[in-house]
Amino acid sequence: MQTDPRDVEPATRFLQRYLPAVEEIISKAQSLSQQLAKHGTDQKVQKQSLRILQALHSAFRQKHAQRLENDETEFNTEVSTLEKLLKTDGFLWRNAAES
Repeated sequence: MQTDPRDVEPATRFLQRYLPAVEEIISKAQSLSQQLAKHGTDQKVQKQSLRILQALHSAFRQKHAQRLENDETEFNTEVSTLEKLLKTDGFLWRNAAES
């Protein structure tokens, strides 16, 4: 988002959808775990919390990878367009990939 302002809107939508859930899960899990710890039955809550947080972490990583892939695709398109323009104007005679 720092290098591509067009990432702000989709990233914001993603965060608005999932960040509140992360905060709520952490808060409830911590509270419930503390209560259950008194009875020695907090392991299930801790395991569920860890599992869902790992899934959310994976989702955040995947979304970030998608944004990077979009940036890379756009860059490749711009390079290809510029190469074609240079070839058309006679400034590029061989494939730029051979350089």
